[in-house]
Amino acid sequence: MRTVMVNTTPGYPVLIGNGILQELVGEYKKKFYPRIPIVVSNQKVFDLWGEELVPVLRQVGWKRGYLIIVPDSEEAKSLPVFADVIKRVADLDKDRKSVLIVAFGGGVVGDLAGFVAGTYRRGVPIVQIPTTLLSQIDSSIGGKTAVNLPSGKNIVGVYHQPALVLIDVRFLSTLDIKQMREGLSEGIKYGIIRSPDLFTYLEKVEGMSFDWEWFVEECVKIKARVVSEDERERKGLRFILNLGHTIGHALEIESNHRFSHGQAVALGMVAAGYISLIKGIGSEKTLSRIEGVIDKFGLPKRLGYNVNEDRFWNALVRDKKFSGGRFRFVLPRRIGSVLVSDDVEEREIRSSLDFIRGGI
Repeated sequence: MRTVMVNTTPGYPVLIGNGILQELVGEYKKKFYPRIPIVVSNQKVFDLWGEELVPVLRQVGWKRGYLIIVPDSEEAKSLPVFADVIKRVADLDKDRKSVLIVAFGGGVVGDLAGFVAGTYRRGVPIVQIPTTLLSQIDSSIGGKTAVNLPSGKNIVGVYHQPALVLIDVRFLSTLDIKQMREGLSEGIKYGIIRSPDLFTYLEKVEGMSFDWEWFVEECVKIKARVVSEDERERKGLRFILNLGHTIGHALEIESNHRFSHGQAVALGMVAAGYISLIKGIGSEKTLSRIEGVIDKFGLPKRLGYNVNEDRFWNALVRDKKFSGGRFRFVLPRRIGSVLVSDDVEEREIRSSLDFIRGGI
């Protein structure tokens, strides 16, 4: 088993391994006893892996009545679902004993459960047990929790760090190729922002023959370092984790989620690479390498359709990364090094949109 510490306030361990669910028992006895574990999951994940988790939970006093199933879609990250879940938590916590939230699922479950944990009784502990590659290497770590509004993603939320993240790479065995690509998009991002070695590994690995424990650990180390140095994004460093997300989020909304999050971020990274090139910050070689590894793993590097520009711009200016009339971008200088810039002009964004549309 591998352990990565996230040095926030308070800090917490990320445990990584194959077949490590049993570790939850010891961690519970050390840190959480006698809290009542309440599991938030979705039906698909619980049907696949519930039989593995239930015997472990029973060792810490869990009963099946303390299971809350939420929709298996982005719909779960909504205010109505949040209100329903937090009411059910309160109902289960009848005598006001302290509770422990256990998020068992992908990023949607983790974001929703984290927001519930951060707001119920002004904050209760949460254990993240992420089951997708995307949530294992990204969303389960860092304490960002939120739900969506019709006007945009992650608009309502709080920072609430988990007390423990337990990553069992066995869960990856039931993911389809589309779900794996979602996670790899974020892995590519980590290589671009902080790790030439990780990026080179992605360029050289054959197919999907990954050393998953090593790969997950490397990604987690990068996320943990950035989050530890800038927990609440007050220093500007944590913003580098948004590479590809400025245009990516706008494309998700513009396309009515025709593109998944990972696909949209991949397109956003290509667009950011192109903006970096035309501003003289990056190089053609860097852009070519980014496009090459995105293409290698079946992620889109071109749109393949004509964007509704009014809808795109409306989404872009509603994004949290648009402030004071300026767009904030993470721009690659070279593999392993990026620049945060508030000096990206509208014409440069339009040019990058033409580029990923295939018009340049």
